[in-house]
Amino acid sequence: MSLLDRRRTATELRRVQAEKARLAAYEAALVLGLADDSPDTEDPPADHPGAGKRGWAAAQRAWTWRASLPATWATLAAGEPDELRARALAAVLGVTSPEIASAVESQLLPVATGLSVASLKARAVGRVLALDATAVDRRREQAERTADVRRYPSHLDGMSTLAADLSTPVSAECFDPGRPARGDARERR
Repeated sequence: MSLLDRRRTATELRRVQAEKARLAAYEAALVLGLADDSPDTEDPPADHPGAGKRGWAAAQRAWTWRASLPATWATLAAGEPDELRARALAAVLGVTSPEIASAVESQLLPVATGLSVASLKARAVGRVLALDATAVDRRREQAERTADVRRYPSHLDGMSTLAADLSTPVSAECFDPGRPARGDARERR
């Protein structure tokens, strides 16, 4: 049984999303403040665990909002758009110049809340490609540089899940559904 009627529940969900957006903007400000106060000499060397890995995604996103998407960051701090849409813009526009990012931001930010996250990303990619054809290559190269392999405990006793970031062609070769892998159910038939 719901404590609120449908209209009030929707209103409350919008309020929660706006608060999450404000907190994301505040977290970005804190991350950037800490980075600004930390000398580069304290950064781990490139071959050290944690150097340039995905764990720094929040810092990269915060940097993108500050350097390339200040309007997105400002509206995020005001509670619009929601954090997912602001993240989507940063993910797509973080690989292009601040000038191109600003141009795309000015076109999409006013309509961002009316679009699904996937549609917003698709429009952003389309606009970036129209203005900067090499951005996709830079994004792919960045993804290859930060690719990682992770291991997670499985719900099965004594088992783990191994996950790897691979290019699409390499992952297709690794997962060839036409050829059963050892222990695959198709092999046992």
